[in-house]
Order: sequence, then C-alpha cells, then structure tokens
Amino acid sequence: MPSEISDRADEIRAMAATCKTILDLARRANWNMETARHCNAELGLGLAEKALRPASAPHAGVACPKPVKKGAK
Repeated sequence: MPSEISDRADEIRAMAATCKTILDLARRANWNMETARHCNAELGLGLAEKALRPASAPHAGVACPKPVKKGAK
C-alpha cells in the first residue's frame, strides 16, 4: 500500500529544495514537525533539525548590588 508521501515525493522534494531546516518544510507545507521529520527520513531530503546560529560573544558577569536605602531588605 503506497503512502501519501511516496505518492507526492516529487512535489515534496521540490518544496524541500528551498528549505534549510525541517521546521521550514513543516511551515511551508502546513504540517506538524512529526510529519516533516518522517518525510525527511523517508525521502532522504537531508534537511537539518535546527538552523545553525553563530555563537554570541561571551558576556561578563554583572554583580547585583544589595539595596542600601532605608527600609530595603
């Protein structure tokens, strides 16, 4: 019994050609993530799970001074 994914394989591959991640494919096809992951695995689309983001520069820690006003706890 052929599945809908194999029936629409050419259409899904054309849609996935413009996508970078599985999330992009899910949004474009209006699917949930489980369906998009299954399509990625079954058709061998090679889409990444997450977009790779460059790491941000490290931030120095900032001390939180204790309140010194009258009535502060």
